[in-house]
Amino acid sequence: MDARDKQLLRSLRLELSTEVLMEGLVIQYLYQEGILTENHVQEIRSQTTSQRQTMMFLDILPTRGPKAFDVFLDSLQEFPWVRDKLKTKRKEIMPEEPADFWLVSRASSKLEPGENSFMSVNAQIHSIQEEHRPSADVSPA
Repeated sequence: MDARDKQLLRSLRLELSTEVLMEGLVIQYLYQEGILTENHVQEIRSQTTSQRQTMMFLDILPTRGPKAFDVFLDSLQEFPWVRDKLKTKRKEIMPEEPADFWLVSRASSKLEPGENSFMSVNAQIHSIQEEHRPSADVSPA
């Protein structure tokens, strides 16, 4: 899963945990598509509340490869409002140029654990841009 999608899931973690995602077919669809293993399904189901199940799921999902986020979106047929929100937020943070994507990925990788706001990413982007900006001291030869 790319850094942008991980960041998106982190930023919506508490909001997603209030949805009853694990009551539907989400887990079974992800198991069917090979994103989750049988052990993952058992680990998620062993949690005592729906909210804890969702939190466990959100811990596991980012580790499940490059297709995990898109397959997760596909699994949300019973929760179109959640799918639409994730797609909308994803487009909002989708860089328009490859250079922008490099900046967002680099900035996201520099965040401290637990630091997940867009403000933090923007501060890191500004810092990276300053590092790579040509110096003003250079005089023409």
